Amino acid sequence: DVTYVDTFMADINSPLAQGVGYWIKHKNAGVKNLSLANAQATATPLVTTNPRCPSTVGCYEITLKAFSDRVRYNQISFPLPYPVVWGDVRIEVNDGVNTVAYVPLAATAYVNNQYWAWKNTANTNNYTTFDDSTPGKIGVLQPWQGIQVEVKPASYGKTVKLLIPALPKTSQTLLPTDPVASRDRS
Repeated sequence: DVTYVDTFMADINSPLAQGVGYWIKHKNAGVKNLSLANAQATATPLVTTNPRCPSTVGCYEITLKAFSDRVRYNQISFPLPYPVVWGDVRIEVNDGVNTVAYVPLAATAYVNNQYWAWKNTANTNNYTTFDDSTPGKIGVLQPWQGIQVEVKPASYGKTVKLLIPALPKTSQTLLPTDPVASRDRS
């Protein structure tokens, strides 16, 4: 089980481990490029047999981790070539007996229905939150965006997964102009 460790990598050439979230921050001003030479990873498989997936072509299932005594933030990467509305994602909870899939707002006993995305602009240098129900804050996961999902202690001992639809829905409207922005779908 992975836990959050606030440390610095002594050697920038150290290998990165798959399944571990990294917060890479540099100390000097300006834009820096990070290149990953010979990066190898295993893609998250597309699951086409889960009846709780909201897409007819399948979902990408991402297992979330929980602590028993406090919330835990899971870093999630979104390297898909299309946007997905946060309300189209499902939170699947298996308690060992029953498996239920919820829209984010209905899963708040297990997972916060908000997600956090880094917004680094001239006026903002912090996280902004989006959810599936607040007008003006409706989230759209963007290609290559990294997010953080808060998992609550009630999830501990259960299998909790994000089910991300494999393809955008045809009812989905145009993207917002700000790649991290939300939109009001009401």
